[in-house]
Amino acid sequence: MSKKIAWLLIVFPLLIAGCSSNIGSTIDGESSSVGVDNKVLANEEKVTDNFIGERGTEMKAEGNKIMIDESLVNDNNIHYFNYFSKTKNKTIYFFVIKASDGTYRVAANACEVCYDAKKGFTQIGDLIKCNNCGVTYSKDRIALDKGGCNPGPISSNGKVENEKLIIEVAQVESVANLF
Repeated sequence: MSKKIAWLLIVFPLLIAGCSSNIGSTIDGESSSVGVDNKVLANEEKVTDNFIGERGTEMKAEGNKIMIDESLVNDNNIHYFNYFSKTKNKTIYFFVIKASDGTYRVAANACEVCYDAKKGFTQIGDLIKCNNCGVTYSKDRIALDKGGCNPGPISSNGKVENEKLIIEVAQVESVANLF
């Protein structure tokens, strides 16, 4: 028997087993039921999106708003979150950082150039760095500039009410094309 045929006899069954094992498996401790057409069957049952950047804390909407305790994000460091959009049928990864002027900047953890790499951004001092191409931005420019390798802007002046940073779901969903 040739080496190619022997290799196929070993590898092919493993590939088939690997593909079928995803149906009904768990993702982050949650059960997942994927239909034949790979659509999510229930709101809490998600299909993995292979995002390899910082996933952050999963947020739920209260009505049409996502509310984050201000005390979690007021230290001038980057903080990562994600939101599963039922209308877009995908998880949207985003971050919050407090700028030097005291405003909260909210942006996608992806950009128009490198989003396919699914690596997101990291903070280095007062700079935000693309984990794919290495371009850096001042944290004070986050959510002000659109396009290119800039993190997709969500809000340049996040509103705080009753010690909660409030982000409109529609604003977060506006960057869904990056995921």
